[in-house]
Amino acid sequence: MHLRFLVGVITALTVAGTALGGGSPHAVRGYGLSVIPPPGWVGHVLPGEITAIAPQGAVVQLDEAAVSPQRYVRLPKHVRAGTTRMFVRAGGRAFFLYVHSTAARLAETNRALASVRVTPWSAPLAPPRFASSPGWQVGHSGPTPNSAQAQASAWASTVAYENSPVDLPPDATLAYAGSGGIVVWVGLSRPRRTNPFPTRLDPLDLRQALCTHSWEGAIPGVIQCTLGSQVPGRYQISIYVYLRERSRLGAAQAELRRLALPAWPRTSAPPAPGRANCKPPSPLGVFGTRTLPEAKGTATRGSVWALFFPGLGMHWQPGHAIFTSSVGKDFKIVLRVTGSGPVHVTARRIGRKVLKPNWGPQAHGGSTWNRPGEEWGIGFTFPTPGCYDLHATRRGASGDVWVLIR
Repeated sequence: MHLRFLVGVITALTVAGTALGGGSPHAVRGYGLSVIPPPGWVGHVLPGEITAIAPQGAVVQLDEAAVSPQRYVRLPKHVRAGTTRMFVRAGGRAFFLYVHSTAARLAETNRALASVRVTPWSAPLAPPRFASSPGWQVGHSGPTPNSAQAQASAWASTVAYENSPVDLPPDATLAYAGSGGIVVWVGLSRPRRTNPFPTRLDPLDLRQALCTHSWEGAIPGVIQCTLGSQVPGRYQISIYVYLRERSRLGAAQAELRRLALPAWPRTSAPPAPGRANCKPPSPLGVFGTRTLPEAKGTATRGSVWALFFPGLGMHWQPGHAIFTSSVGKDFKIVLRVTGSGPVHVTARRIGRKVLKPNWGPQAHGGSTWNRPGEEWGIGFTFPTPGCYDLHATRRGASGDVWVLIR
């Protein structure tokens, strides 16, 4: 499985800005980036990232990234059918460009690519950085805003790096790594409030890492070593090392010692929990690579979490569980609930009848969404605007996720 900092790219999503290609082109813009998705495409923009995605067969994506030794080219206006990966410069900024297109979609793909505009932009939180050293190519993501969803990454590779800053595993790079090749990837994100990584005296000591051939999305012959830790109140550190020979782990450790970690400020107080009548709605964060919204429920026992999968045209932003353009549409929701036994889930607008789910709850075997409890999927259609109480119970747990539908 190809992950983007622990979660796959979802075609229909909205974070900072989204455009759904319709009758007339409409630009999606933010953070000094803009793109015009062709009709039928979906576009979204995030800090340091802009994407345009066709219904099938094509995607254009820019991720802010620095690489050393430098190997940038000017941002192209057109590409050939197939897959393009390159480091580019535009508007005084550096990026990794990923384009994939079938021959049938190529004209649309090149229109989207030619529409990309870049202007200067900055943010206060710096990424981690590897010092340059002979035999290694190093790089890092761009700066990120100071928020609870802040994420940044850095990498070091013994071969030319061919992935974006948030690709896990870095499969295109590993394809060229060879028997003695090494790829080291380090991600920073704000600390989790549940199941946090441990605090370690030495967060870069690979002697504490878990190394295995059996990992999600495993590439034959490739060992993955993982190590998680946290700097309390500032960030958690996720380290991934990929190699084919365990004897090369010492070289990977030596390269990790060249990593400089940034001095992020401490996080602010946690957001207020959701309360009745959505005053306020449940706090809404972003899981993984800033692509899916998640909300922690207000629990009287145990804990309840909801991961939302907004459909085409739905809009949201981090802060509170508020979803616009969501009335009358099938809404998939994944829940994690602690406790034991079967789960019971209802959705009810205050003063109205309880909604029956369109389907579910269906038990899941698990996923990369790492929240407490077992996982279920369920679908609802919210018929009218208003505040809805997603109430989940099982033996030993009971909680509510307050969602405002507009």
